[in-house]
Formats: sequence, C-alpha cells, structure tokens
Amino acid sequence: GRLNPSGTLTIIDRKKNIFKLAQGEYVAVEQIEGVLGSGRLVGQIFVYGNSLKNTLVAIVVPDPIELLGFARRRDPEQFASLREFKEPGWQDDLVKLSQSDRVKEWIMEEMEAAGKAKKLKGFEIVKAIHIEGHVNELNQGFSVENDCLTPTFKLRRPQLLKRYKAQIDELYP
Repeated sequence: GRLNPSGTLTIIDRKKNIFKLAQGEYVAVEQIEGVLGSGRLVGQIFVYGNSLKNTLVAIVVPDPIELLGFARRRDPEQFASLREFKEPGWQDDLVKLSQSDRVKEWIMEEMEAAGKAKKLKGFEIVKAIHIEGHVNELNQGFSVENDCLTPTFKLRRPQLLKRYKAQIDELYP
C-alpha cells in the first residue's frame, strides 16, 4: 500500500504478488501484467521475477484471433498459408507461430510499447518471453482445467511456476 498526502491509503497489490529483484527493487506483478497484457496480441500473461536476477521474464499466451490475422498481414510471404481462426487446423498453425522468432519479436515490441506508454520503469519491462501456443476451446493457455487459474480466473503462480519451470530457466541468461 501507499499512504497519500491526504492521509488515505491506496492499495497497490496483494503482498503475495509483490517480490524483490536482485537490485533491491520491489515489483507489483499484477499491475505489470495488466499493462503488458493490454496489447492486442497478448491473450494471457504470467510475469515472473527471481530474487537472484535483475530482470523479469514472462509466459505469454497469444490471442489466436489477433495473432493469426496479424501474422498474415505483417508478413504475407512467410505466413500466407496460415488458416483462418476456427478453420480446421488453426490450432496447429498457432503452435507453429508460437515457435517463430518473428512472432516473439512482435509480441515483445507490443509489450515494450505498452510499458512505455504507461511509464513503467526499466526494471518492470519484461526482457524475455516464452510463447504458449496450446490453447483450449476458450482460447486460454492458462485455465481452471490445467490448474493454472482459480475459479475466479486469477493466476495460480506456484502452479504456473512449476508447469513452466524449464522454460523460465531457459529465459534467464
């Protein structure tokens, strides 16, 4: 929380969702996820920070409707063969797209622009991402069924960390 000059208290985030990075800065991760997840290509985002590292990393589930259309428009030579959303096989195309370095660059650019627009500090900007291309019928990579969301659709951070431990370890240099 923060005490305001008027004597009122402003709630910043829940204690369990605030952590400290190696350089000593505290990070309110839900606020950052809200800002970085506001881009049109990002469907869901899980931001993680290690207290022994200076940077944040994230697992991103792209918005399949936006990403499939965006890729065809942005790079028609490479992605012209992508199927339309809900056409048979579109989920296979999404998995292939999620492995593309170009797509990773596009999502990173969008997230950096959103962070700058909302005036996030340098240490609050995610430096590396892993894209999760497997989604369910609701276009969610994180869901109640795979135990990554609560019934009220909040992220289950310990379960997400356990599920994506290998990918998170790869994101840190």
